[in-house]
Amino acid sequence: MAFWGAPIPIENHAYLACSTALQMQAELVKLRKKWETEGETLIKVRMGINTGNMVVGNVGGKERFDYTVMGDNVNLASRLEGANKEYSTLIMISESTYDEIKEHFLCRELDLIIVKGKSKPIKVYELISYIEQPQSENMLESLNEYNLGLDCYKNRNFLGALKYFSSSLILNP
Repeated sequence: MAFWGAPIPIENHAYLACSTALQMQAELVKLRKKWETEGETLIKVRMGINTGNMVVGNVGGKERFDYTVMGDNVNLASRLEGANKEYSTLIMISESTYDEIKEHFLCRELDLIIVKGKSKPIKVYELISYIEQPQSENMLESLNEYNLGLDCYKNRNFLGALKYFSSSLILNP
């Protein structure tokens, strides 16, 4: 677990968290190539990022304590990390994080989910890349098809959604 904005507030904490997650995933790609040649186990790491107020400080007793964060917003980030498995994604961010970073990063809306312990759904996104990072034509066209499919899905046009989602998958498996 990592956190930004404490003990000193940082204006761009959500940007830094997302940037770090993308950098970590890029390094893991390199490491997996190396590990594959060495016969090592290839791992994937899922990440959940949420933005919000949290309790921060030293937690524990005299003998052992940690400087950490706690609270609903921390729990949500943890739940997003686990939810990646269901969506076959690596970096899932909450709507509150998306609102902070959408001008800088390419994201894909995934769904409305209800996490354990909550009754209200939250919108979640997959963090894909920096906006300024060159994207293949297939990636951008695939995202466009995906978004059209998502619109159809939300309007209960499931045949239209299937058509666009299938097209998106062909363009970017």
